[in-house]
Amino acid sequence: MENQLKLNGRLELVPIEKIVPYWRNPRNNDDAVGGVEESINAYGLNVPLVLDSEYVIITGHTRYKAAKRNGVTHIECLISNLNHDQAKAYRIIDNESSTKATWELTNLIPEIRELVDFEPFLIHYPELNPDILDGKSIGSTAHAGVSQEDINNTSDALGNKFKDLVDSRQKAIKTYVCPHCGQSFDTNS
Repeated sequence: MENQLKLNGRLELVPIEKIVPYWRNPRNNDDAVGGVEESINAYGLNVPLVLDSEYVIITGHTRYKAAKRNGVTHIECLISNLNHDQAKAYRIIDNESSTKATWELTNLIPEIRELVDFEPFLIHYPELNPDILDGKSIGSTAHAGVSQEDINNTSDALGNKFKDLVDSRQKAIKTYVCPHCGQSFDTNS
């Protein structure tokens, strides 16, 4: 038998009025709702809310608030098989685990720069501005564990990669033909 990882519950399209926010949600997520709402509008819902058998939210309070604010009437949810104590523990662990992750800036900065329409998200997540990530200013807890020196080194590494790429492409060009007059020039002389 294969080693498989399956959902711990069933997917169900749930009327939003049937969903109950957990009364003691330990996560203050109000500042994230706008960005999540923008994300759902742009890309759809890609992670379902996780509910217990009574339709109380285990995870997904921010997505729930964003959907509700956007006038959504039904949300696809995972109705979990977790018992009460497991749901309580999972709620905490799921939220806390995201705080353990850090950004690999040498990969993040080019990803952001290649995006065509990232501007709307900078309103909600200004710390993801590539200029800030390049080390021009730091002041966000999103960079916990990343020093100014790390960011400067990342910026230098990216600059060196770009310079090396330009140099190699310039060396590859042997003859340039002017599109206006048709005269050719040797770029290696």
